[in-house]
This record gives sequence, structure tokens and C-alpha cells, in this order.
Amino acid sequence: MAELSKDRESHVLNLTRDDNQPIQMNAGDVVRVRQTAYIDGPNGKSRVDDAITGSNLYNDLATSVAAAVAKEVNSFISLTQPGGDPVWFDGAKATGPTFVSKAQQTPDWSGKINSALVIGKNVQFVRNTPKEVYDAINGQHGHAIPPRRDEFAVDVLKDLETDGTKIGVWDEGLYLKPGV
Repeated sequence: MAELSKDRESHVLNLTRDDNQPIQMNAGDVVRVRQTAYIDGPNGKSRVDDAITGSNLYNDLATSVAAAVAKEVNSFISLTQPGGDPVWFDGAKATGPTFVSKAQQTPDWSGKINSALVIGKNVQFVRNTPKEVYDAINGQHGHAIPPRRDEFAVDVLKDLETDGTKIGVWDEGLYLKPGV
């Protein structure tokens, strides 16, 4: 079970990696948390993306990890993934909502994509409406972009690629068909 360390460094999370190795991680380094999905393989109960080691699977429940991070990072919030499960992230460090094309909004077996936001250098698709994404990010003093009607939408992702780094997609294999 994810918990905060009881020592002088209360911002340190104690987690157990999917290979049963205990790990300590700074709560402020956590970028995103979600429960594991079929694309992660058979091990672990949560996927934790952090600024230091990247993505790793842990035996701790995603809800427990997110709750422990939220005790230290007040702006750690959740929205709903297209498939219906929560995804937690630091709203103060997020940007959105971002433009989602009609092709990406098309529902398929994996869930409904209604909107997206950028966490780090990756897009997170969500079931939430653009207004809900805006309100969530704005409420945490992140980079909230007022939603626009489709005919006036600009592809915000291209605007965010100003440093030449391509924006990736979190969990692309879960929600997008190849070529979308």
C-alpha cells in the first residue's frame, strides 16, 4: 500500500515495484498515475509516471498512490480516461483542453474521447468535456485554455511543439486506432 514516509522527509512515497522491490519516490516528481491496463502486461496494479525514472508499474493500488501524492501535492487531481477509469495528474502543471479532431472523438470499443490535455510532453485523452478539463486545470492554476467551438479550434498541440520536441500520447495503444 502506498504511503508517505513517517520520517523527516514526509514528501517521500514508499512504493513496491511490480518485481516486489521497495522504492522511495518524491511525491512532487509524480507526473501521472493510473491503474494498469492490458497494454501494461500481467504485472502491477498501478502505472506511475514520474519525472525521474519515467514509467514504472507498481503493486500498490492506483487510488492509494494518488491519495498519497495528493497529501503532498494539493493540485494532484483526476479526470476520467476514455475507458472510464480515473487518471491522476498535477493540474498546476497541465495544459488544456487541447484540440481533439473529429476522427479522435469517434467512439470505439475502448471508450469515448471527448477532450484532451497535456501532461509533461504527452497528450492525455479524457472522456470529460473540454469545459470540464478547462475548469479542472483552471481550478489548480494550470495553463487553462478556454474551450473553442470546433470550427474555430486551433490545433494546440502544434502550438506546444515550439521547442521542436514532438508531443507524444499517453496510452496511445488503448484509445487510438493506428493512423488516427
